[in-house]
Amino acid sequence: MAARTTANVSEGTAPRSTRIITCANHKGGTGKTTTAVNVSAGLAVLTQQRVLLIDCDPRGHASLALGIDMQHVRYSVTDLLMGVRPEVQAFCWDPGAKLHILPAHATLTDVERDLGRRVDGRLQLQQALQPLLDAFDVMVIDTPPTLGFWTQAPLVASTDLLVPVDMGYFAFAGMRQLLDAIARLRQEVPLTLTTPHILLTKCDARTTLSAHVKALLRERGDAEALHTVIRVNVALARAQMARQSIFAYDRTSRGAQDYQHVVEELLGHRRAVVSSGTVRRVGPRGGGQGASKRTRAGEVLTQTPCSRWCSPLVIERSNCFRGLSTAHDAPQRWNAGTPPPSCTSRPLAC
Repeated sequence: MAARTTANVSEGTAPRSTRIITCANHKGGTGKTTTAVNVSAGLAVLTQQRVLLIDCDPRGHASLALGIDMQHVRYSVTDLLMGVRPEVQAFCWDPGAKLHILPAHATLTDVERDLGRRVDGRLQLQQALQPLLDAFDVMVIDTPPTLGFWTQAPLVASTDLLVPVDMGYFAFAGMRQLLDAIARLRQEVPLTLTTPHILLTKCDARTTLSAHVKALLRERGDAEALHTVIRVNVALARAQMARQSIFAYDRTSRGAQDYQHVVEELLGHRRAVVSSGTVRRVGPRGGGQGASKRTRAGEVLTQTPCSRWCSPLVIERSNCFRGLSTAHDAPQRWNAGTPPPSCTSRPLAC
């Protein structure tokens, strides 16, 4: 286990506006913990803000990701909710570079059982965080893949919601369930949440599915999809095994680049970030521009090369996915050395 050092933070005297970001999705395995850890680290490393990562998942994966074993935790989120009020320096672990973490503990399951029966139970985390607001510029909360207490209480305490969604159908279902739960929660308790942000994870820009999924995210009116996507990158998994953030493990990796873009978008510094990987110029198989092929269902697709977007091949079709006018096919190389002509259709960003 990493040696413990206490957080070196100073409590301010003037009121501050602390941003509290919750990472949540009802579906597990979408990258919630990876996103919470690396967004926290990115904010601390790139902006030098004082950041507190709060692990509200009883499994403690965010704590593990930064080298903290729950068995050796002295203070945790449980103590915060139980009214323990030590100095901030003793309360939080310090993985370094202005990043601090309030770890989880297995006793969070007992807290859920106790506070879940109280009428004001979901408000307790918000109230418990008040003494810490002056010590940090940003708080990021990791949650378990449930719609229970440890997702609802962070939502009540938060100003922002970040929903990681991978390429699978069940992740979309989990996102819809989460957004529906938030709508019900707004009727029961006051929420300060702004429009939720959706982050597409585990994206492979070479596949047609990636384009379809991004298009679906753009269609939602109750949430805003970030332009940045998190590409498939083995460095993210290796950083977890090393129990480090991606910025501490490999600042030059694609994973670090993508999460840097996420941080910049969340801060409003980048309005149109598209992180789609290496671009290869592409063209239709055997045949020239405008070549056609027939699908198994007998649908004729007209393939049109596109030079405007990073995607391989734009397919114009009359009966495409969810009524969209275009989609992407597998990447192919141009035989000629000249750039492909601009397409006349509206392509999707991969």
